[in-house]
Amino acid sequence: DAVVDTKEVVAMIRLATEVKVPEAVETYIIDLVQATRSDTALTLGAGPRASINLLRAGRVMAASDGRDTVYPEDVKSILTPCLNHRMMLTPDAVLRGETVEDVVERVTSRIKVPLGVTPGRGTQDDGGAKAGAPAKRAARYRRTKKGARVR
Repeated sequence: DAVVDTKEVVAMIRLATEVKVPEAVETYIIDLVQATRSDTALTLGAGPRASINLLRAGRVMAASDGRDTVYPEDVKSILTPCLNHRMMLTPDAVLRGETVEDVVERVTSRIKVPLGVTPGRGTQDDGGAKAGAPAKRAARYRRTKKGARVR
């Protein structure tokens, strides 16, 4: 038996596209990706598609947690899986034993997390995150601690 059918997958995709991304989080994503391009341990930093995929994955994280707003913590939690294969270390960095994960950690520590976008508060502009239609529908598809979906 299938865990989910095609209609449910399409509904989950549609749900994720309705999740809001505050401008501060969009800027945070751009700053993180841009910082990988100037890191001396990398021959190739993350590109524009990395930014797009971080944004999409952040929406999925928020939707799977039943929220209708992406928080910086969502972006940070998926940074390494989204960027790992999009960056290339210099030969010197490889010889020093550095990893892409080290670079991601270094970049993350240099970029300030945006203020005013926090779990439970939403953005300063919207007066707090409210459980809108996406969040209510997402309640059916919450993640368990092990990452499995439950209904």
